[in-house]
Amino acid sequence: MSRCGRKLRLKSWQGVLTGRRPSILADKVFTAQIWMRVTGVGVHRGNAASTNGTILSIGIGYWDGWRVTTNYPGLNTSLELGRPSPVNSFHIGTSRALVQNVWQHVAVSWDGHVLRQYVNGRLAAEAVYEQSYTEPSENAPFRVGYNGYGIGSIAMDVDEVVVHKRALR
Repeated sequence: MSRCGRKLRLKSWQGVLTGRRPSILADKVFTAQIWMRVTGVGVHRGNAASTNGTILSIGIGYWDGWRVTTNYPGLNTSLELGRPSPVNSFHIGTSRALVQNVWQHVAVSWDGHVLRQYVNGRLAAEAVYEQSYTEPSENAPFRVGYNGYGIGSIAMDVDEVVVHKRALR
């Protein structure tokens, strides 16, 4: 479910939940949060057979949109904002790792000036970013789980996915 003015209807496909893209980035301001439990490595591999995985995404997350990912077994999270080629994404990552088989809250926000990542309510990473952002196409879905584009999948349980049109702290 998403709370961005309306509910999102999510459909499951090969362990991935997809829904229509909420138009939340017109003002470069958003917060996305999820309660999740990583249970293992996923079936899809990333570039060079890496065992990383997408948690949340809108668009590609590399040349457009954004994505929240984690590596496995390290379980550090990353937030990427898409920018046009040849520049590619702007990235911030956490040093605070998730814990496997434990329910945890992950949130990311952008207020148009600063990107922030939170793990269990604590600030885990932040960086100033005031440059261009490439909004994904109108047809780009909102995804919970595997999205591709160089990132694999992780096995996870999901509860309470929420997207806001404002940056929360």
